[in-house]
Amino acid sequence: MIYISDCIEHLLPIINEYKGECDLPLDTDEVNDLARVLREMINWIEGNIDRDEYHQLIDLTSRKPVPKPEEL
Repeated sequence: MIYISDCIEHLLPIINEYKGECDLPLDTDEVNDLARVLREMINWIEGNIDRDEYHQLIDLTSRKPVPKPEEL
């Protein structure tokens, strides 16, 4: 079972890294952008897309620069 407190504990560092130096809350577009990045990363990890597809999708959908891990 997934608990909300566990999710928040794991999501906050991801959100803060995405926001960088900005102290303002993410707007709806930024939340959607981050969700797309996470969705494509999960697809890559789960083998639904390959590394090149991941990079192509992230380049096409991301409004902010996203770290692109060379390997998972």
